[in-house]
Amino acid sequence: AGKSALLGLLAGLLFLLLSSVLPGLRAGRALAPLGALIGKLLYYFFVIAMMEEVVFRGYILTRIQGLVGSGWAATVLSGAMFVLMHIPFQMGQAGMGLIEFCKGNLFWFLLLFLWHLVFTLLYRRYANLLAPTIFHALMDFGNALFMA
Repeated sequence: AGKSALLGLLAGLLFLLLSSVLPGLRAGRALAPLGALIGKLLYYFFVIAMMEEVVFRGYILTRIQGLVGSGWAATVLSGAMFVLMHIPFQMGQAGMGLIEFCKGNLFWFLLLFLWHLVFTLLYRRYANLLAPTIFHALMDFGNALFMA
């Protein structure tokens, strides 16, 4: 568990630094208040990342792999489910219908599937959910670092 947590923390902090912190600071953006950041970090960890990792990597991926016997097939099938699960929320955020959303977000579907692969690789490294959960939480947390 310790190695998995360390892997998730190091990978997540590196991603956070390169994708959010440095670009935000270069753009002169102001950091969000500390109290808001702590609340957001807890939200992204417990409500988003932990729930998605338990469901998709801890349960769905392992059950599908037991059924089909292939790690790659299970990864592709659970990845498709991971992408599909995100569509309703993103459609609502964008204020679009299903067809319109799907037509305009093909790259987003691919990117989300690639994130599923990253989370799955982190999970399989130590057969532990800590690495993908921590990485996932820090990745999502990058959206809350700076004031809008």
